Amino acid sequence: MDGSAEEGLPLAVPRVERNVTGHLGPIVSCMGTDSHILSTSFDGTLGSWDWGGRPVHAYEAHAGHACGLATDESGKTVYTGGDDGVLNAWDLRLEKCSDSSASLELAHGGSVWAIAAQGNLVVAGATGGLLALWDIRKGLSSLPLASAHDAHSDAIAGLQFIADGRTLVSSSFDSTVRLWDVPRLLADATPLGGSVSPTGTMLRGLRATIPVGNLSRCTRVVADDTRIIVGCIGRHLAIIDMV
Repeated sequence: MDGSAEEGLPLAVPRVERNVTGHLGPIVSCMGTDSHILSTSFDGTLGSWDWGGRPVHAYEAHAGHACGLATDESGKTVYTGGDDGVLNAWDLRLEKCSDSSASLELAHGGSVWAIAAQGNLVVAGATGGLLALWDIRKGLSSLPLASAHDAHSDAIAGLQFIADGRTLVSSSFDSTVRLWDVPRLLADATPLGGSVSPTGTMLRGLRATIPVGNLSRCTRVVADDTRIIVGCIGRHLAIIDMV
C-alpha cells in the first residue's frame, strides 16, 4: 500500500492505534462487544477494557491458564474456560461471576480451550476431546444437556455455531473439523456422568468429519453457512467450502 489516491479518495493505511496492557502472561483469546474489549490470558484472568483502551475490570477467572472465551448474544454475559476444567459465566454489569460448571476434569475432560454460545445454549470443548452442551436457563451448575467424551480424539481448540444455531463446528488437534447437528444432539442427550463410545448417542448427531491433513493440528475456527476457515499449528490456514 503506497498511500496513493484513487478517484480522488485517500487510501487509508491501517496502523496500530494504541497498545493496551494489563495481563501478566500471554493472551490466549480476545474479542469485542459493543462496549468492551475482552481477553483471556495465561495469568488466569479475564481482562476487560473500554474501546478507548481504558481498563474496566480484571477478573480472577481460573486456576492456571484462562483459555476459552465467548459471549452471549447480548454481549452482557461472558463465558471463560481454563486449565481448571471449569466453565464460568461473568456478568459484565455486576462485574462478578454469575455461574460456574463443575470441573470437566472430574469427567476426564481436561482444560476448557473452546467455548461457543447461541441462544439458550453454551458449549465447551476440552483438551481430552470432551464436548458438552448446557441450557443456560438451567444454569451451568446443572448437568449438561448432552456430552461426549470422545467427540474428538485430541484437544478441541475451536467451536462455532452456524446455520442459526442448528449446526456446531468443532476443530481439534486431531487434525479434523467436525459438523454436529444440534437438534439431534439435544434429542439424543447423554448426561456427562456416563461414558460415550464412538457409536454412542451423541455421536449420532455427527454430520461430517473433515480431514484437514496429517499433523495439521487444527486450532481456532471461524465459519459461516458456506465456508469454514481453521488455523493450524502446521503454520497454515485451511479453507473449507461447504457449497
